[in-house]
Amino acid sequence: MTTPELIVYIQKQREFKTSDADIQKRLKDAGWHDTDIQEGFKEADTTAPEATIKEFGTLFTPLKITEHDLSETKDISKPNTKKQGVWILLFFVLLLIVIGLGVYFFFPGVLSSIALPF
Repeated sequence: MTTPELIVYIQKQREFKTSDADIQKRLKDAGWHDTDIQEGFKEADTTAPEATIKEFGTLFTPLKITEHDLSETKDISKPNTKKQGVWILLFFVLLLIVIGLGVYFFFPGVLSSIALPF
């Protein structure tokens, strides 16, 4: 059974220049039946997008949102600074440990010659 959500979704995806094959694959992955998808494409071809939106009053998204769908639309232009900050901190901590061990093993007499106040 074709729904208004399906028709609007197909029309919107076409506006975004998504190929019909990709739209069909996403709809199948979301659980839509082949007959419903074909009917949706036929109705999307014959119905103007503005008429569909005016008739039903809103835009609908017929797809179930899955992790796969989210990864395709993820904005990768902004780096994840929290993860970067943790890795930078870890790098400097390890660097200090390596430098400290280097001083300890290469200059063993230096540490014993320092007079400690206690």
